[in-house]
Amino acid sequence: MSPLGDGLRLAGAWGRSVRIGRAVGATVALTLLAAHPGTAQLRPLEPVDFDLFTHFGPTVSFGVGVLDGQRASLAGTTGQLLEVGTLSASWSFSRVAVTLFGTGLWIFEDESTFAEPVGGARAPDGTRRVDAGAFHVVSDVLLRADRASAVVLRLGTRLPTTDNQQGLGRDLTDFFSTVAVWGRRGKLEASAEAGLGVTSTRDVENEQVDPILFAGRIMLDGGWVRPFVEYTGQHDPRSGPAFRGTEDLGEARIGVRLGRARWLSTWLIRGWTEQGPERGLGVSVGAHF
Repeated sequence: MSPLGDGLRLAGAWGRSVRIGRAVGATVALTLLAAHPGTAQLRPLEPVDFDLFTHFGPTVSFGVGVLDGQRASLAGTTGQLLEVGTLSASWSFSRVAVTLFGTGLWIFEDESTFAEPVGGARAPDGTRRVDAGAFHVVSDVLLRADRASAVVLRLGTRLPTTDNQQGLGRDLTDFFSTVAVWGRRGKLEASAEAGLGVTSTRDVENEQVDPILFAGRIMLDGGWVRPFVEYTGQHDPRSGPAFRGTEDLGEARIGVRLGRARWLSTWLIRGWTEQGPERGLGVSVGAHF
């Protein structure tokens, strides 16, 4: 039996109590209240991390990333994006995991232009674009679980942390909700996720887009070594042209996670949409406590 299967089974048993039910309701309510107008739209959402339900208590991680051929849509430029301090801090309460995740600093080097700046973004002037990255507050609620499967409801918001002048984000808050399923057969684990976002735009005549969100992962549980492939992105189902800063996103990743309670992860990134990176690399370290 995998640690995730044991953790999910235990969480399912504990979650039937009235006390946990009240905690779920309170957490969901707080997340919904946090959804007020105003963030960046440079990278897609991270997939649900089902490892959060392997234990009760805090989980933290810290990393860096570099992406080549990344578009900064509002600035109208393409270049290299350096992500410094990709942070995640979670606390698991049996059936609920509350997480704050995002990037402490974006450093963007303009290399070419594809359009005029919009939304108050400055034109290229030979200097780097430096800004706070996007941050998210998320509640993952375990709806059902057994030894080999689980279903999670995710509710969350992106926070308005960016500067419009830098052109790396929209400085607007978004709301999103997805449902994720996880299953295990032998040493193979797989998950898939889909839902909807409520995304604010910088266009005063069209202030909202409701994209379809999606993500998934396949991981081979080799004990201390766990290779994986995953995808994540969003799609605007409207037939008209995309609004700048809310374009379709899509990334495929392949990597490996080394360790269990303490781990090192590294992965390669490839974007498959015009807005995504041509290539990238990410590294992070983390721990359950």
